[in-house]
Amino acid sequence: MQTILKRLGQKDRQAIRQVLNIYHDVDKETLRFARRTHISCPPRCGLCCQSPKVEASVLEMLPLAVKLWSEEKGMSCLENIEKKHAQKRCFFFDPDPHNAFQGRCGAYQWRPLICRLFGFSLNKNKYGSYAYSGCKTINHALAEGHFDLTKLTQSKIPLTTMANFTMRLSGISTSRYDTKPLAINMAIKFALEKIGFELEKHQWKCRIKQ
Repeated sequence: MQTILKRLGQKDRQAIRQVLNIYHDVDKETLRFARRTHISCPPRCGLCCQSPKVEASVLEMLPLAVKLWSEEKGMSCLENIEKKHAQKRCFFFDPDPHNAFQGRCGAYQWRPLICRLFGFSLNKNKYGSYAYSGCKTINHALAEGHFDLTKLTQSKIPLTTMANFTMRLSGISTSRYDTKPLAINMAIKFALEKIGFELEKHQWKCRIKQ
């Protein structure tokens, strides 16, 4: 991966490293959130991953794109995404053949913000109070009393919200990298193309179809 990064421009390398730093901070914060609330996703649950509404920005998917090109998988992923253009769920979700709503993420380490934060963060409502929004499975568990968010939402300790991280991500954006939310497969595709074009300029072993 470092070999690929060295072939990119300084601004590109800096943007990717900043995104990875945000992901590092997100993971620490969501771990703290999970420990304080005892909230957890059911094992192998893929309910959210199956949703056609999952979005990400090109900027968020750049680290994954660099990883794929470094493993010489960039072109094959681009071709497969284009072949499966009608597929709405995330390209990297590998469903269980016996249960379509279970499975595994094929790019877990490189997943975007929404995949890291959904269900494990708070938002502020119009009154300035903390509010929680989770998936159907976690909300059902909340209704059954398995988790208690009362102490957390009423805590006087400053809590990081989803908006904190999206604002940090927006601060990285340049004219080259859009933070506009796209369907996740489109974000992956455009990120692969961006990195591929940069590598092609440096005569890397790839050629992106125009």
